[in-house]
Amino acid sequence: MLGADGGTVVAGVLGMLKGLELLNLSDNNLSSSGGTAIGEALMAVTTLTSLDMGPEDLDDGVWPVVSALLPRTSAITAEHGVQAFKSEEEYAAFIRSRLRPGTRLVAVSGSRKGACGVFDLSSSNNSCTVQWDTYGRSEEVNLRDVELEDGSPQRLVLVSGVGAKSTSYVTITSGYSPSIRCCDALLLAELLLRSPPPLLTSLDLRRGRVGKDG
Repeated sequence: MLGADGGTVVAGVLGMLKGLELLNLSDNNLSSSGGTAIGEALMAVTTLTSLDMGPEDLDDGVWPVVSALLPRTSAITAEHGVQAFKSEEEYAAFIRSRLRPGTRLVAVSGSRKGACGVFDLSSSNNSCTVQWDTYGRSEEVNLRDVELEDGSPQRLVLVSGVGAKSTSYVTITSGYSPSIRCCDALLLAELLLRSPPPLLTSLDLRRGRVGKDG
């Protein structure tokens, strides 16, 4: 784990890797300033086709990263909850890492969809026990069927239109939100207006639940 200051250190090396194509910096507890430094360094790496920066809460530091990816991006989508991760296993690992006694969960699929409850006991890698508010009893549920009650990460998925058409993942919300914040949508719009990506042919933010102002 790089930690809060590690991104700034890594950034000093990234700019020299002119042939870099794939980079995974997820789960490193990076700071906003670290994300900014990495994004600025990657502007010089024109070979990059795949970057994984999630789930990382970079706050405004995410936008220099997105800006570095845009010149090679052919499609942008927003994903929420389990769709924001590359696999159900990765999503389950994320939820499991956030579970503490008393953690509030909401069912987003399955037979209890819409129900809220409290994390009771972790029972396996892909499931946990939840004490439901409405039903008054505990049940084992698959982690893919629940989200944190205060929201799950929103991620931008950027598909490269160059080379092997690889995919990049970047967490765009600060903390965990049920939708893309208006300020995030405006920052993305500003980037697209300032430097229109020459390869971009698809933009779909519907799963990010962007509001009318966004």
